[in-house]
Amino acid sequence: MAPRLLPVLVLGLLLTGCGGDEEAGQGDPATDTTQSPSASEPGTGSAEPGTQTGTTSSSSPPEGQPGVRVTGAVASDLEVPWGLDFLPDGRALVTERDRGTISVIGGAEVRQVGVIPETFPTSEGGLLGLAVSPDFESDRQVFVYVTTEADNRVLAMRFDGEAISDVRPILTGIPAGVIHDGGQLEFGPGGFLYVSTGETGDEDLAQDPDSLGGKILRITTSGQPAPGNPDPDSPVWSLGHRNV
Repeated sequence: MAPRLLPVLVLGLLLTGCGGDEEAGQGDPATDTTQSPSASEPGTGSAEPGTQTGTTSSSSPPEGQPGVRVTGAVASDLEVPWGLDFLPDGRALVTERDRGTISVIGGAEVRQVGVIPETFPTSEGGLLGLAVSPDFESDRQVFVYVTTEADNRVLAMRFDGEAISDVRPILTGIPAGVIHDGGQLEFGPGGFLYVSTGETGDEDLAQDPDSLGGKILRITTSGQPAPGNPDPDSPVWSLGHRNV
């Protein structure tokens, strides 16, 4: 299989495909520009166990340095939020890994719009990545990556603005495990869907061209290998490295 240069965006998928919530919030204290509110400040308090909430304080990066200004909480009471993408109307869809739910965030409202019942959460598996179709205004399609008892898979569904429906698998048989399940989804050039998969702790899978584990896959919105893949009969776009 001839090597290929990948878009920077797609390479980023593979590097961020594993880990989920275990790596969240573990930034370098020396470079972290956010500030947690003091317990003595009015209107603040401890979050309920199992929830993730935004800060209500405001912080700015040091003068002259780029950074993110935290202005307040956008959503709360989300348990292990994992995948997020935006709709054309500015609202966001978000998955919750362990609950197997999809919610829409609009303004101050968080509303559940669907459940993926086959979700089988593990240490790093569950309902993971989410991508909104680049043609959403015409096709209303949304895609998610989910761990089931049998495998990891990509599902397509319809979202009419109120609820999901017509949920169907378009790619199955991706190796699943307790760790390193991958799970990022992103649309790239040509409207093809890039899927990062993990090697489930079996490092040899990443270099095995016959396995879907530890790879970047490139597929159509119907789950078929995208035109131009190294092997026209395979969704594999790039082999991974050991310890993906």
